[in-house]
Amino acid sequence: MSRPRPSCSVSMMFRELPLLARFGAARAAGFTGVEIQFIDEGDPAAMARAARDAGVEIVLINADMGDLRTGGPGLSGVPGREADFRAGFARALEASMTLGGSRIHLGPSRVPPGTSRAECLAVYRTNLAWAVEQAKGHPATLLIEPLNLVENPTILLGDLAEAVHLIDGCRSDRVGLQFDIYHIAMNGVDVRQEFRTHVPETTTAASFAWRQTLKEHFTS
Repeated sequence: MSRPRPSCSVSMMFRELPLLARFGAARAAGFTGVEIQFIDEGDPAAMARAARDAGVEIVLINADMGDLRTGGPGLSGVPGREADFRAGFARALEASMTLGGSRIHLGPSRVPPGTSRAECLAVYRTNLAWAVEQAKGHPATLLIEPLNLVENPTILLGDLAEAVHLIDGCRSDRVGLQFDIYHIAMNGVDVRQEFRTHVPETTTAASFAWRQTLKEHFTS
């Protein structure tokens, strides 16, 4: 396995700069890859040009997360919001063609009050299967990322083994795990052991993506 190369989020880092200037700032800081977490905050064509001019690769974009950032349940596994998830994913798929993003994160969601976790998981599986079908013929890998349960106690996917099980259930080499060191460490488990356990030797669903999350308050 090749050594992972850290990327940085131009949505969360270098925020003292205008969005399009952050790509050059990332390159100046030594990064060769960047992530775009909120594609709707800019024009994809303009962001693609800024990345090319800076000499960085856009390695990851997020599908729309709906109201998750403002405390809502989000989209990806929320009953009744399937149409919103699909519209957001379609926008991400289209944007990735312009941006050249090789990975699309499906986005997390929470279990809403009054809704069972089983209902939410069923919706997530259905949405994931639909997204896999939509991405046929597209070069991007779709990613699932479990978040930590300390900061996100009602998050739908907070267990790494469960995320891997979902990926295996897809039986598709187009779906991979977004192994986020920060969230896994926050869950209080051994990051190295989790990596050894769950990365390709034990899962045949292919493409795994590393990323190290840097919290916004560590940047200036």
